[in-house]
Amino acid sequence: MEIVAVLLSIIVYLFLIWLAYEIVRRAVVAAIRTVLEEDGRLWVDRLAQAIARQMTSERREG
Repeated sequence: MEIVAVLLSIIVYLFLIWLAYEIVRRAVVAAIRTVLEEDGRLWVDRLAQAIARQMTSERREG
């Protein structure tokens, strides 16, 4: 009977460790996605501003 209790406790501890790992992994993935989306938006905004400047300077010259 004692062996069953030890095995059950090991299974419960392994499940809790796995659950904590999944929670942390999902949080990290979400944080990385958020950072990449913000960086991507900033990069696209800078590119759009550069194109707009180029177009306005071409209009002034032409």
